[in-house]
Amino acid sequence: MGDFAAGKMLKDVAPRGEIIEDDIKQCFTDIESALAAKAPDLLKALQDKGPASKDDACGLLPALAAVAWQMRDGGLVIHDHRLLSLKEIATIAVPEGFVAIGKDADDGLIMLDKSSGGVYELADGSQGRQVAESFGLFLEQFRDKLLSGKLEWANGTWAALS
Repeated sequence: MGDFAAGKMLKDVAPRGEIIEDDIKQCFTDIESALAAKAPDLLKALQDKGPASKDDACGLLPALAAVAWQMRDGGLVIHDHRLLSLKEIATIAVPEGFVAIGKDADDGLIMLDKSSGGVYELADGSQGRQVAESFGLFLEQFRDKLLSGKLEWANGTWAALS
């Protein structure tokens, strides 16, 4: 029996390591490549956004999230939330220790916890529900679903496919 069939391969797989700047950049490269076929209108809008400056991004966002905004100043739609531009981020009030990064069609927010880096949905003005342990994981999980064909672009948002 082969190593994979015997289950030997899985025990040697290392858990996901720390997400670094290059991982964020690779996610954006992969996402933009997928958007060319799946959502060309979103890709065009995203490309029109351009990058934010490093000083501006680092002034408002935790370091790894700031990398994403240095690639595109908002505009990417992740599931049903559109990432905000830095200008929009600066105007949205959220609980102390958080920064808004995205908004859905109903004005629901996703936020980053500035100390832990966790991604949260805002519920009733409180911290809300954690949706990812970090922005990097949030971005990677979206990218993985997009590339594996589990999402379809429809009516300005992503619909999950079974």
